[in-house]
Amino acid sequence: MIKTGRSIVIGDVHGCSNTLNKLLDDVCEISIDDTLIFLGDYIDRGPHPKAVVDRILNLRKAGFEVITLKGNHEQMLIDAINQPKSLRNWLRNGAQSTLDDFEIMSSGFLDEEYLDFFLNLKMFHLTDDFAITHAGFNFEIKNPYSDFHAMLWSRPSKINREKIGERRMVIGHTPTPISAIKESIHNDIIRLDGGCVYHRQVKDLGYLCAFDLISKELFYTENCELE
Repeated sequence: MIKTGRSIVIGDVHGCSNTLNKLLDDVCEISIDDTLIFLGDYIDRGPHPKAVVDRILNLRKAGFEVITLKGNHEQMLIDAINQPKSLRNWLRNGAQSTLDDFEIMSSGFLDEEYLDFFLNLKMFHLTDDFAITHAGFNFEIKNPYSDFHAMLWSRPSKINREKIGERRMVIGHTPTPISAIKESIHNDIIRLDGGCVYHRQVKDLGYLCAFDLISKELFYTENCELE
């Protein structure tokens, strides 16, 4: 059966589960026909990272098609499973909220369902018109799809569409003011990290954003974790 719903890309959630629920249920009003594509960084810094992962897992159990990409914060979690030095680096980048919410001392203590989730995240996703990844692609090499480090950590300011099949690029990772996000949906690089977790900390940040690849409509809502 050919799906007739939307293809919605969701930006960096960072543990803001109440805001995610508001975005999906009240703003996007998702239906079972929609495909949901998450850009990564589900965890860290925000108050409810476990609830974010649980919502995604429950969407899959309910029959939704959900594509989950890996962010640099998930990579830090994976690195910390058996590497004490990596755990220290992860802790410097907001891991404590994740450890507290999952009630564990390190990522190696995660239940199997959650380990499976983190270990099976995709690096990128392609449609006919869009190349989607967490941070960006390395256009200095022949095959941008081969550099996984760039997909997690880069901050590209320009792209070479020829190297990605003339596609536009959809990314998160770099917190971007909502005004710049609105402008970006018309450009070659569509940015969807509205810095949700930095609500009331950094001017013009504090939004969770989503973009429908089919209608080209931008959805967003302000962080509501304290409401």
